[in-house]
Amino acid sequence: MPTLDTKPVVGAGGGIYVAPWPTDAPDNFAATAAAPWSYLGLISDDGVNYTPLDEETEDMNVWQMAFPWDVVTTGQASSISAALAQWNRHTVEFMFGGGTWDDTEAATTIFTPPAMGETEDYAVFLKIRTSSAHDVGVFYRRAKVTEREDTTFNKSEMSTLGVTITMLGTEGEAPQLLYFDKAGMVVGP
Repeated sequence: MPTLDTKPVVGAGGGIYVAPWPTDAPDNFAATAAAPWSYLGLISDDGVNYTPLDEETEDMNVWQMAFPWDVVTTGQASSISAALAQWNRHTVEFMFGGGTWDDTEAATTIFTPPAMGETEDYAVFLKIRTSSAHDVGVFYRRAKVTEREDTTFNKSEMSTLGVTITMLGTEGEAPQLLYFDKAGMVVGP
């Protein structure tokens, strides 16, 4: 069974990178450092939550059996959620799924979120740096921000942009790829 450097994986840091959809899957971890990929910046100390493929199923019951005769997968979902700690044009626009900026006023910049149903799709790459100095990655070929958390403004906590990024399907291509640092992925017990 493969393990990462024979040690448990502890997410010591990393980042979320986004690109316009469609953008091809990166060949390696370093590929996200160049255009068209953009780094979303600092993330709160809570880190990032990744939900691997979650299957929706339907039991196929028959009269003669007390247990399901079969279980059919009717859908799958995967998501990444994080609280973005930096507010700038890129993170605000990403959180809203697009929008426009107006700089015509001398002292004020005005942002207009996209209209209902007009949010953008993105390619997303989550890079995790493990405590054993190896990299793990999750690539969504096509994704959309589907949830936005409340932002709290007070003097005792950081005001973040909490987002949930949901993987979307793509015809004829794997919607999700997992990346592992070859030096850290070894065969073990």
